[in-house]
Amino acid sequence: MGYPSSRLARVLGLALVTPALLAACATNPAGQPPVAPVAVKATPVIRATINGTITYSGNVISHNQVNVLPKIAGQIIALNVDVGKSVKQGDVIAEIDHATLDAQVAQAQAALAEAKAKLATIQAGPRPETVAQAQANLEAAQAKLNFMQSGGRVENVTTAQANLDAAIAKLKSLQAGRSDAVAQAQANLQAAQARLQQLKDGPTKEQIRQAELAVEQAKDAANAANAQKDAACNPMGSSAICQAAQAAAFSADTGVNQAQAALNTLTAPPTKDQLDQAQAAVDAAEAALQMAQHPGSTNDIAAAQSQVVASQAQLDLAKAPYSAADLASAKAAVDVAQQQLKLAQAPYTKQDEAAANAAVQQAQAALEMAQVSRDQAIIKAPIDGVVAQRFLTVGNMASPQNPIVSLIDPNVDVAVNVDENHITSLHVGEPATVSADALPGAIITGTISVISPAIDPQTRTFQVKVTPKDQDSGLRDGMLAQVTFVTASHENAMVIPANAIVQRNGQPTVYVVANGMATPHAVQTGLTDGTNTEIVSGVKAGDLIVVSGQDQLNGSQPVTVSK
Repeated sequence: MGYPSSRLARVLGLALVTPALLAACATNPAGQPPVAPVAVKATPVIRATINGTITYSGNVISHNQVNVLPKIAGQIIALNVDVGKSVKQGDVIAEIDHATLDAQVAQAQAALAEAKAKLATIQAGPRPETVAQAQANLEAAQAKLNFMQSGGRVENVTTAQANLDAAIAKLKSLQAGRSDAVAQAQANLQAAQARLQQLKDGPTKEQIRQAELAVEQAKDAANAANAQKDAACNPMGSSAICQAAQAAAFSADTGVNQAQAALNTLTAPPTKDQLDQAQAAVDAAEAALQMAQHPGSTNDIAAAQSQVVASQAQLDLAKAPYSAADLASAKAAVDVAQQQLKLAQAPYTKQDEAAANAAVQQAQAALEMAQVSRDQAIIKAPIDGVVAQRFLTVGNMASPQNPIVSLIDPNVDVAVNVDENHITSLHVGEPATVSADALPGAIITGTISVISPAIDPQTRTFQVKVTPKDQDSGLRDGMLAQVTFVTASHENAMVIPANAIVQRNGQPTVYVVANGMATPHAVQTGLTDGTNTEIVSGVKAGDLIVVSGQDQLNGSQPVTVSK
């Protein structure tokens, strides 16, 4: 930085000293040839405010640079941006084919609806028709149990009792005989005995007379029938009447023969065969009477007794037809029906409702996941920015490994690496200036926005970022820029141009012009801004110092000061 313009005018006035006057004042040592004065330019030491600055080169970097990558793979079906286009955060950049994802969303929506319907069913409580059916089932099971506990049916008991009575009666009849059968057998025996006795005694007069009378009656009938036949069978008569009369006459003749035979049999003495047959009939009648009085054999009686036992068991079963196991089964059926009724009245537990709620939440989460996956097919701008590059086009296959476009934030910073011995002089919020070769003559003001908290161990520097106050300054991402920082400020300091200082014997030195002679003065420097430098000691304000040509001076030498 140069001198202030008002002070610089006064300095230039003092510097315009006549070269001839200065040369006249120069003297040479005795015996030495005169030394030609050196033409120099000079300026006085002034007092002014000086700022200590340091300058570093760095890169212009965007606040944010993003490669936009899809989270899923697929074919690009739409691409809405091109290089240089500005986008806002959330603008749709591209779309990946999402037909399958749309179907998955629809499926997840259906699953959620189903889960909600099931939850609603649980929350609605029992269905009246289900409760009514369960109540009816319980009543039927209870009625069956009551019936089984009340014993057998009356008609079954009656039938079983009748069967038992019949079996007992049969047993008794086998053991003692039936009275009617005994009476019949007794009568049969008496008849057989009477027949035998009759054969032995012969017929009575009355019996003979009756048989003779029967013969006579048969003959009379035969005579009448023959007379009627003779009358009917004449040439003038009907053949049918004749045949009927002949048949009647024949029958009447047979009757005569039969009646005569009966009389003959009655009056004839009994033969041995007749007596034997009659005796056999008596013996058979006696055996039948014995059988009627004692009809059952040992086996028959045993079978009848078994039938009585079986009939008694059937009666017992009819009176109590159900076993303990049957009753237990019926009781268990009642218990089951009661549980089913309770279940119908309260079909769902709190755990069921909690599970249904969890299923709804799970279905909701699945839907959200499906929607997220579908939304991931819609590629949106993550930041406000400008499209710097486009890597893919419509029809290309996108994947999470390949960016679609690159976005940069138009807002920039300038990043420089500052030496560790200067970093303590800088603070966030302090001003800085930026210049760039790409923007000749432009001085851009900015502010320190970031100072790295850690040193780079390789370069032993700290990264510092400066944010331009005007983001429309023309700085663009990737430009090379220079940043100047103010490290200190001294007021009323002695200031000279920085190029007036030369090194002599390792010491910073300036040449002070007085009486046409330029004399070297070792100085102690202070702050410098690259153009001017603070002099702490070695000169005083107002001294005229050489600012051009001092490289030709060595020791004290005459000089001529030119404009």
